[in-house]
Amino acid sequence: MTTKCKQLPKITPVSVALLRYGDEFLLARRHAHQHQGDKLEFVGGKIEPNETPQIALIREVGEELGLDICANTIHELGQICHDYGDRLVKLYVYEIVLTNSQYLDFKDKKIGLDNQALLWLDKTTLLQSAKRLPQANWQILAWLDDK
Repeated sequence: MTTKCKQLPKITPVSVALLRYGDEFLLARRHAHQHQGDKLEFVGGKIEPNETPQIALIREVGEELGLDICANTIHELGQICHDYGDRLVKLYVYEIVLTNSQYLDFKDKKIGLDNQALLWLDKTTLLQSAKRLPQANWQILAWLDDK
C-alpha cells in the first residue's frame, strides 16, 4: 500500500524594519485583501531568493516608503518563526534609528508608496496595541518591552 507523504508547508522569509525615532515607531496598515488584512505592521516584505535579509530590508523600505536606509545603522534584533495555520513565516527583524532629516520627511506622511496608511505610535501605545498587529509581531513587542 502506498501512502502520500504530507508535504511540509513552505516557509516565507520576511525582512521587518522597526523604523524608530526617539520613542516613536513608524507602522503601516495592511490592505484589507492581504493576509492579516487591516492589521498594523512594521514596514518590510518577502526576501527574494537571491537576497540577504538586510538587502531585502533596504529594498522593501525603499519600495514601500521611498526611504533610503543604506547609510543608517541597521541593528539585528532577532528572528521569529510563526505558524499562522495557513502559512509559515520566518521574520528577520531589524531596528533602524532614523536621522532627524528622515523623521522630518516622514512625520507627516499618511500614505506610503504602496498606498498603505502610515502612522507613528509611541512605544507605550505600540506595546498596548498587540491585538492590532499580526500575531507573529507579538514577539517583537516583547523584545521592545524588555528594552
